[in-house]
Amino acid sequence: MRFEDSFEALGTRVRMVIRSEDAVDQAVLQSAAHHVRHLVATWEQRWSRFRADSEISRANARAGEWVEVSPQTAAIVRRALQAWRDTGGLFHPALGRHLAEAGYDRSWRELKAQDAAAASTSERRYEPAIQAGVEVSDDDRYLRVVPGYALDLGGIGKGWIVECAARCLRRLGFQHFIVDAGGDMVCAGEAEAGPWRIGVTDPAHPDQDVAVLEVRSLAVATSGIYRRRWPTETGDAHHIVDPRTGRPARTDVSSCTVIGPDLVALEVLAKCCILLGAEGAEAVLRRHAPHGWLLIRTDGQVLHAWMPQSPSS
Repeated sequence: MRFEDSFEALGTRVRMVIRSEDAVDQAVLQSAAHHVRHLVATWEQRWSRFRADSEISRANARAGEWVEVSPQTAAIVRRALQAWRDTGGLFHPALGRHLAEAGYDRSWRELKAQDAAAASTSERRYEPAIQAGVEVSDDDRYLRVVPGYALDLGGIGKGWIVECAARCLRRLGFQHFIVDAGGDMVCAGEAEAGPWRIGVTDPAHPDQDVAVLEVRSLAVATSGIYRRRWPTETGDAHHIVDPRTGRPARTDVSSCTVIGPDLVALEVLAKCCILLGAEGAEAVLRRHAPHGWLLIRTDGQVLHAWMPQSPSS
């Protein structure tokens, strides 16, 4: 038996697939879908920098002050700060101002719908991010955004929310499912006839796949510069900002896909690989992605390595 549900959220399409070896009442499945939709909506409401009433927006609006937040928001910011430390600052949790100044100053849906003139960047002075830009109080009750920065959880939030949704489905008793938010997904168990088959989009032909991965009981994260792009006066910009320069990354990696057990860690790794470029990314992936990875360069070359999974994986 197979059940599917999808909806728009997090600036992308969220998809849920549940497989069960036994018959399950439709009301139970619809209830599970409702739980996932509610969870995603709740976290998006708290963490979107495009919603004026979100906890993130309130903290950004009061930069320099301690602002009270929920424990869950403190927890994800702590995880983001740990990623910032682990990557030597290459992953950065507070580049919201930099993104806005590059033209990403509204939700992706609104930005895509704007077919008018290119965003003006002629007055932009690109500045590197020299500190983390955000602090969490010792009691996990408050955030303080450093003036000159703006917290943006887009680089880690989708993975965190998808993992929360996966835990929700497991608590409801489901063992075989996918929760996918724009290419960041948890693939629990397996599909009807073996592993889940996950297509990797060809950046040059977004309606085609360049490869199909077979995944059992692991997560998959994909980061790329080919989808969230917009025109500016100085050329196209994209949503992955290099904290070393403060501007959209100049890179020869169009897309990076990583497989592993921890979706949030994979999301961080994939984004850092975009920033490192193909040569640096390949070296990092060979050390830190033993379950598998795939890089697509801007010239179309595909580099990959993955470990075939046994049925017992």
